[in-house]
Order: sequence, then structure tokens, then C-alpha cells
Amino acid sequence: MKFRNYCIVVMGNTKNILEEITKISDIKPYLLDAKGIVIATFSSVADPKELTDYFKQNSRNFLIFDLNSENSGFNFIKDDINEGLFGFLKYMDDNMLKEKTNSLIHEISSTTVTNISQKITQFDEKEVHITLEQQLQDAVDNEDYELAIELTKTIKKLAKNVKKSP
Repeated sequence: MKFRNYCIVVMGNTKNILEEITKISDIKPYLLDAKGIVIATFSSVADPKELTDYFKQNSRNFLIFDLNSENSGFNFIKDDINEGLFGFLKYMDDNMLKEKTNSLIHEISSTTVTNISQKITQFDEKEVHITLEQQLQDAVDNEDYELAIELTKTIKKLAKNVKKSP
């Protein structure tokens, strides 16, 4: 998991593309909107495969590029277009991306235990009569893997206790 800068070129249906990009972008996307084609730049923690899957699900024709000096290049003759799409790269350099990634990892690791215990407590407090297996399936379906791990541990503990009882 790491933050990266991206450029996407969307062709054909561009309706609501800004909203789609905003959902997965860590910054306000920069956009050049022409008839039937949109070029946008943004930063995201998603990797290229995840972004490809995301835009495929939304039935888009697109090209997506990881904006790094080792693997990509760009130039628009008009300075305002260059600045409008790629000006953010001046401050969103590799060091800034590493800082954002480290900050996100730290935030996730420091809140994971708290969030898991809160979620399990919420299940108990609501007195919802859902089996642990259903709670586990729901956690997996919602991609809440931390909760799924905790529920799996709880199920295993309960299974061991049932086997030990006379």
C-alpha cells in the first residue's frame, strides 16, 4: 500500500467521471474536459490493478498511468494545461507520497484494535440475533477483514469450548 500520482484519460462516456475519480482520490482531481475525452490527474492509495478494475466496473473506456519520472512523461505546449494537470506534482513528489503512506499506515495500525473492539461491542449492544457465521460473512462481504479475523478467532474459541464440555 502506497500513495501514487496518476493520470487517466477517459474516452467516450465521460458523464460523472469527476465524481468517480473523487471517490478514489486523496486530493481534488485536476481535470481537462474536452468533448468526448477527459484527462484527469490525482493521487490515490489504490494500485493500478485496483483502479483498472474500478473503472471497468463503471463501464469506462480509459487509459491510466502511474505518474513517476521513471515510467512516464508528459508535455502540453500550452503552459496553462501543463500547470493545470501536472502542477500538483511540484509538491506531491516522492517524499510527500512516502509521508502520506507512512501516515496512513500509522493511522490504520493505531485505530485497528479500537475499531475492532467497537464493532464487536456494537453487535453485542444492539442485541441483534445474528449468528457469528453470518456476522463473519457480512464482514467479508464488506471487506472488513480486521473484524472478520476477530470473528474467526471468536468462532474458533467457542468451537474449542463446545468440544471440551461434557
